[in-house]
This record gives sequence, structure tokens and C-alpha cells, in this order.
Amino acid sequence: MKLQRADLAILLASVLWGLNFCTVKILVMYLPPLLVGFLRFFLSTLVMMAMLKWMEGNVKVAWRDFGALVVAGMLGFGAQQICFLYGSYFAEASMGALLSAFTSAIMTLVASLVARERMTGLMIGGLLAACGGMVLVVLGKGSLGAITPASWIGLGLYFVAGLLSGLMPLLTRRSLTRYSSLRVTTWTLFVGGVFFIIPGGMNVQNAHISVLPPVVIPALLFTAIGATAVTNMCWNYGLARVGVVRLSIYGYLPSILGVLMAAALLGEMLTPAQWLGTALTMGGVLVSQIKGLDIRKFGKSLFSRKEELALLVDEYAGGD
Repeated sequence: MKLQRADLAILLASVLWGLNFCTVKILVMYLPPLLVGFLRFFLSTLVMMAMLKWMEGNVKVAWRDFGALVVAGMLGFGAQQICFLYGSYFAEASMGALLSAFTSAIMTLVASLVARERMTGLMIGGLLAACGGMVLVVLGKGSLGAITPASWIGLGLYFVAGLLSGLMPLLTRRSLTRYSSLRVTTWTLFVGGVFFIIPGGMNVQNAHISVLPPVVIPALLFTAIGATAVTNMCWNYGLARVGVVRLSIYGYLPSILGVLMAAALLGEMLTPAQWLGTALTMGGVLVSQIKGLDIRKFGKSLFSRKEELALLVDEYAGGD
């Protein structure tokens, strides 16, 4: 399987989004969630507008296309981020990452129906393996009764956020045929940011800025620029080239990476069953991306290489 530039862009976005589960969790520990959303979109929109002006000469879009961008921005960024931020506030980052994988599975099926893109046997098999891995991860967490009522609220909000995020490839697909991924990302971020102007500004007084720890500033810059501006541009670049269904299956990677990073950075440790589920899910994602693989030829190739290796070992042993 040869990775194209579009695949590498999606992989970069996946890594940054995976880390974002941790950085947002840190931010909402010290700042009101709506203020975090306001600062995130304000900073990312400034960066994206400047980049769009510098790279493409202007920031305009035609009025006939503005409505679609407004809908995408309102749902995929505005409403989605409100649910995601409060989900991060109430629930663990690792559980939010896990739940987003289930919503990715749902949206993959929806995408295949709406976009009428054919799902191959390997894609379906990889998808089922990834779902099985997610089941192992969730069951390996322990007793569901140990989850607090606040955590259930957080998980519900994470679930809605995942569904709204999964709609983005469908909402922006047509716009990406007319404009660059940079222009589409910039305008959807701008529209999403409108959600947070009033509620975010009203929460400034609830932030104790003078006692914020040093980690807040780099976390905010990362979530605003790295995990918002850069990731969405890379994701839209990939969407325009690899198709909705294939892109949706990549949506598992931020979830798995989010779990691993939450364990490493926030101490949200995984059980052996969860590690097994993580490996199964990652394997399923990789298998689902293999196109046109002939299993028989692949097996014969492995068998012939095994025989060649055995001959080399015999020759080496005989030489001794």
C-alpha cells in the first residue's frame, strides 16, 4: 500500500486531533468551556484568514456557495464544539476518544449510502475489526456502573459531537469541488466561531487569568492553530482526493491516538483488554485502506518467501 500525499495529510491531522483530546481536557480544567471555544476559534480564524489572503490573494466566496458553508460551519464547528467542550468538561479524555470511534463507524455507513461510494470486502472487514476493537476497549474499562452521572452527560455530549463531526465531509464535499481546502476550512471556522462570540465573551469574567498555570498558553495555541487550523486544512485536502467513505474510516485514528495520549499525558491508564482492543482497531483501520489486494497472491508470496528464507538458513547452517 503506497501512501499518497493526501493520506499523509490525513495521518497528520489524525495525530494532532488525537493529542487535542488531552489539550482541551487541560484547558477546560482552568477555563470555562465556552471561553475556550471563543479563544480557539478567534485565534484559528485570524491565522487562517491571513494564510488564505497570503496564499490565494483574496478571501472571497460566491454568494451562491455561502449558504452551504454556513450550514457546515454552524453544525460541524459551532454546535459540534459546544458538545465537545462540555463533553471534555464532564468526562475523561480517553472515553471521549473511544466514543468518537463508534460515531465514526456510524458515519462511515451513512457516508457509503449518501455518497454512493462502493465499500470493498476489505473495507467492510477492516471496519468490523475496528468496531470489535472498540468493544474490547469499552468492556475492558471496567464496570459501567462506576461511571458517575456527570460522566454519562459528558459521554452523551461526546456522542453528539462525534455525529456532527462525521457530517462535515458530507456537508463540505460539494464546496471542495469549487474551492481549495484552505478556503473551505477558513470560512467554516469563521462561521463556527460566531457561535462563541456572545457566550464566550460573557464567560471572560469567570476566568481567573492571573492564576492560570503556564501550560494553558501552549495548550491554547496548539488547539487553536495545530488542532483546528492545520488539522482541518489537512482533512479537507484529503477529503477532496480520497473520497468520503475512505476518509471516514480514517476517523478511527484520532480516537485511538487520543486514548494512547490520554494514558501517557493524563494518567488515564488502560487495562490489558483495552490495549488489545486498541491494537485490533488500528489493525482494522490499516486493512480497510488496502485497495485491490488479492489474498491468494498475497498468501503465495508469503509462502514463497518463507521457502526462500528456509533455503538461506540451510545454506548458512551447512557453511558452518
